[in-house]
Amino acid sequence: MGVDLSIVINARVDSTRVHRKIVRDFCGTTLLDLALERVKDIDVPKYVATCEDEILDIVAKHDGFKILKRDALSVKKGTRDQSITFAHYRNVPTSKIMMINSCCPFVEPSTYEGAINKIFKDKHTTLTTVKKINNVFFDSEFRPINAPLREVSTLNNKPIYEMSHLFHIFDKSFFVDNGYFWNYSGGHPFLYEVGAEESLDIDFEMDFDICKAMWRMRNETNN
Repeated sequence: MGVDLSIVINARVDSTRVHRKIVRDFCGTTLLDLALERVKDIDVPKYVATCEDEILDIVAKHDGFKILKRDALSVKKGTRDQSITFAHYRNVPTSKIMMINSCCPFVEPSTYEGAINKIFKDKHTTLTTVKKINNVFFDSEFRPINAPLREVSTLNNKPIYEMSHLFHIFDKSFFVDNGYFWNYSGGHPFLYEVGAEESLDIDFEMDFDICKAMWRMRNETNN
């Protein structure tokens, strides 16, 4: 694509909320295999960040991916400071990094490519995916955030945009200097809208089962 960007898929076996979710069976394959297949033809450097043999064995079945070695602490169950979890970004050779979430099975390759083209064409500093939701939302004091007074219909309210975590694009140097991706000011990040089905992200066991059922239905329909 001729852009100064690398794709990075962060991978670990011991996921926090859904047991072994990217390596366990998903309709005859795995979520990690599906993610690698989706991005394999995008013409930028591509990396999988891991330090676990089970992940390495899966990556070895796919051409075109290099390994970013992660610290053992960064792949343990739970969360920790981003500067620890993503320390390996320092070793990415390009100025921008596209961090891809492998737990979103319905993202189309064209969605990734469209976002890459968008950030360079329009010179955005950072970009993240969002999903538009037409509903009524309340703040912590139970006051409506986006609905006219006394209105219960979702037709006249302003939509809310939810971060969908399909992928993020950010500056390597900004992350290295600050330990985070963006500061939420002045379009930093730019919000890249993606549809509801593509935005499905497996965070819980129920999500895993629902996405498997949808995957089977889609394949049965196509066959």
